[in-house]
Amino acid sequence: MHLGAVSRTLKCLALAGIVGGLAAVPRAARAEPDPKPKKNEKSKKKPKADGASLSTKFGDAEVSGRVIARAELMRHYETEFDTAGVPREHEVTSFDVSVPSARLGARYRSPTGLVSAEVDLELTDGPELRDAWIRVMTDHVGGRAGQFKVPFSAVEMESRLTLPMASRGLVHDILVDRLEVAGRRPGLTVTARQSKKKRGWSVTAGSFQGSVLVGQDGTDRDTELLSEESLGTQSFVARAEYAFRALTLGAGWEQRVGTPAVGESERYFTAGVDAVLDTSFRGRGLRLWVEGILGDSWLEHTRKPTDDENAVFATGRLIAAVRFGGGAKLEPYLEPYGAVSVFEPDTAVAYDFAAEEAIGVNVGLWKVGRVGLEGAFQQFERNFPRAYDLGANPDRWNLLVQAAAEF
Repeated sequence: MHLGAVSRTLKCLALAGIVGGLAAVPRAARAEPDPKPKKNEKSKKKPKADGASLSTKFGDAEVSGRVIARAELMRHYETEFDTAGVPREHEVTSFDVSVPSARLGARYRSPTGLVSAEVDLELTDGPELRDAWIRVMTDHVGGRAGQFKVPFSAVEMESRLTLPMASRGLVHDILVDRLEVAGRRPGLTVTARQSKKKRGWSVTAGSFQGSVLVGQDGTDRDTELLSEESLGTQSFVARAEYAFRALTLGAGWEQRVGTPAVGESERYFTAGVDAVLDTSFRGRGLRLWVEGILGDSWLEHTRKPTDDENAVFATGRLIAAVRFGGGAKLEPYLEPYGAVSVFEPDTAVAYDFAAEEAIGVNVGLWKVGRVGLEGAFQQFERNFPRAYDLGANPDRWNLLVQAAAEF
């Protein structure tokens, strides 16, 4: 697929702001007490805990986890310096076997469903806290506090194993790691919703701790959470969505704290819209994510004339998957999928697009485990800003096999 054709077509989508839908508010199921046994009637024994779950009069507790293993063949570019110190780009083919994720978590829900909590640890590079939150939620209003995903983007809010792709891809890396959009942060949110069922409208608003750049090594940005006791340390977010049958429409806004330089932080505007479809017909399933995001950026091309205005970035993502089987948990299924994403770093600069296309297929047991084969391509136009630190030539393609299981 030619980058120019894909870029021009999807640029309109990104600039129009077709964006991602926030995860719907989790359902709070009410645990009904066992009826009192009649006289001379033997009471039924309580069922034993099923696997890693435990139900008591104090509530339900569950241990969960996942493991992802990958073998990847990749063709990319590396920079080497000759004897005169002149940098030269050359193609490199690599093959790597890795474990991108090994996670362990615990969840709790009170008997009435009013209170719930969750803790998740990522174990791949030593124990690292991913999620740790407590939520109080009635049928219509509630709040959550702790560390969790910023409720902004539908794709970013989805579990990694809910999405069909092997990874969230190029746009995720740019948004979360470079522009500090969405991601996981300590925060506080309040939610109002029409119903505890997954339909109708819901509105969420909150604030999340910002960060500051403390150093940079090559393409890795080293950031730390801001700890000053002022409103300047907070990113503010709001999310509204409407769910109707299998379709969820959403819109989000984030006044985020970004860190353009070491020891510096400023506020940057971000907004987006999205649609998520998850439906089935005649024994087949169809899943679709469409989103677009528009926002301010401090990363600009070095040859762009200096002014007092921030760059405006735009991005769009489309993910589609058709499933055969998998009507219920543990049922075998096969799911081919495709994904296209584009990123425009500065709407005022021409020939600076980045695009990624992926195609693959998953087979496995629905919502338990899968094995996938995926091929992906990343292409960058000549004016893509070096300030993103993706390398002198970030073009690449890869072919990978990935196995994943969750419990």
